[in-house]
Amino acid sequence: MQNLSCGISRIKSDNSMEIVRAPMADEVGTVQQTLQNLETREESSAFINSTCSLCVNRRPRIGLKKKFTYAELQLATNGFCPQSLMSDHGRKIYLGLLNDQRKILIRESPSVTIKEEEFKREVKILERVRHEHVASLLGSCSEGQHRFLVYEYICNGSLNKHLSNKSRKLTWERRISIAYGAAKGLEYLHRERIYGSMRPSNILITHDYQPLLSYYGLNINQYEALGQSSATTVLRTFEYLAPEYEETGIDLSKADVYSFGVVLVELITGRKTRQDTDGQSFLRWARPLLKKRKYMELIDPVIQDSVDIFQLYWLVRVADKCLSWDPRSRYSIKKVVTDLSCIITRSGVEDFSPTDSEL
Repeated sequence: MQNLSCGISRIKSDNSMEIVRAPMADEVGTVQQTLQNLETREESSAFINSTCSLCVNRRPRIGLKKKFTYAELQLATNGFCPQSLMSDHGRKIYLGLLNDQRKILIRESPSVTIKEEEFKREVKILERVRHEHVASLLGSCSEGQHRFLVYEYICNGSLNKHLSNKSRKLTWERRISIAYGAAKGLEYLHRERIYGSMRPSNILITHDYQPLLSYYGLNINQYEALGQSSATTVLRTFEYLAPEYEETGIDLSKADVYSFGVVLVELITGRKTRQDTDGQSFLRWARPLLKKRKYMELIDPVIQDSVDIFQLYWLVRVADKCLSWDPRSRYSIKKVVTDLSCIITRSGVEDFSPTDSEL
């Protein structure tokens, strides 16, 4: 006992506790330092924009990932009822409510498309994902044929919804900020070797218009929506795919950059219907305008009066580079992030300076 520096107590037969000896002075200092280190680590684990200023939805801190049971997820979604179903494009996504009143997003991973061992390996990698612009994986469920990935809840829906609704709250400044945040999130996922999730439906935003990439995964089938009966869904899915998608050994990072280029064009132009594009596909309509720098024909009418013409010029150039047919000519995601940062700060983009005739 004399060789121990810690405090010593004993539990008596009546379940009361008796303090035999208090901790020695050195041990007290060590314990206090350990507690301070834990508090500092806990504070640093919070993201900069960890709480939504409008609805006070708070992002989760670092912690152990939970193994959910199927019964828990059933209870959280009221039996996976239709009212809890948020999306059904290939893989179903449900909104759930846990017993502690925390909201969660539950993404189905059908057992026919991924085996048990593959799913476990995927979960192990995804559990390490931690970035301010990537929604965190809270846990998973694997029981029999039931497999689900459980993500944190993001309060203001997807970029897809806001573009489709032609929201006036999606200002020019917010669109550039969303593009920059999404690019940083994508760059991080690529460092973790996670690809194939770049489209507006996978970009969730807070009420502060902070973007977070969600529903990512190692085994996402980019062509899953092609099996849907809706011709619009098939067309829209194809437009996010790089031209080389049928080739083997493609550069997945460059393919994602292509998809990001389509998202950039949507942020610039707004969500277009067939009536808006004279019956053409979205990119078939947009490409000539990008090449000819027809800025005012590209810009979304909702924000036409508030757009920064210099930032618009640079953003069109970045989008055009991302959409290059040859993947070798496409920007890297690192270059995209760097250029978007320069566009926001209006610095370091001299090589993009417009000519007088272009202005």
